[in-house]
Formats: sequence, structure tokens, C-alpha cells
Amino acid sequence: MIIIRNNDPKNPLIAKSSLSPKALGMLALILICPTPGLLTFDELVDTESGDEESVLEGLAELYESGYLLFFRWQTPGGNWVEEYLIFESPELRNKYLKTLPDDRKQYITSPMPKKYIPMNQGGMK
Repeated sequence: MIIIRNNDPKNPLIAKSSLSPKALGMLALILICPTPGLLTFDELVDTESGDEESVLEGLAELYESGYLLFFRWQTPGGNWVEEYLIFESPELRNKYLKTLPDDRKQYITSPMPKKYIPMNQGGMK
């Protein structure tokens, strides 16, 4: 996971967050990771008591709320590659998206398959 940080030393994340406690805790855990860029999905699952679906739900909420971009693509050899970008704020994500080439945008998707995201939690139609 790659973390995109805000230059503002005051992080208003908790004060104005509308995230669920699960997603907020996950975001805080990711942002305080001592080795930015080296946290893996499996390590995140290990911190959540091994519940992969719960982690995917939290990541999907971060995606829907603008704190995360998830890229997934298939290499010419047939292997799937996944990349998470975590942002301290949705504003940083929006700035990043403006600089992202269109050919890269086609690989953005939700980190959780559509069928698992309840519609009342921002599921894709």
C-alpha cells in the first residue's frame, strides 16, 4: 500500500470523519504504519483477527469515501496485480486523480467485489 500524505501537520481526520469505526481504525492503522508503502493486505488481515471479508469491507468504505484508490489489472502473462493508494484526505485523492493518465484510470475499481458491498453502504450499481 502506498500512502499519499498531506503536508498540513494538523490532521483533522478524526474530528470530521464520517467513516465507520472499522474504516476509521483501519485508516489510522495504515497511516501510522512505521514502514510506509510496505504494509500488505495480508498484514492488514492479520491485524483484523484474520477476517479477510471484514478488511475488504473496511477498504471498500475507504474507497467509497475517497480515502483509497484500488488498481487491479492483468499482466500479459495472465497474473493479476493489485495496488492500493491510501490518502489522508479525499481532497488529496481528488488532486491525485487530476494528474493520473487516462490509461491508468481504467484500472481503478472497488477493493471488494460488487456483490459483497451492501447498496446502503455505497455499493456500486
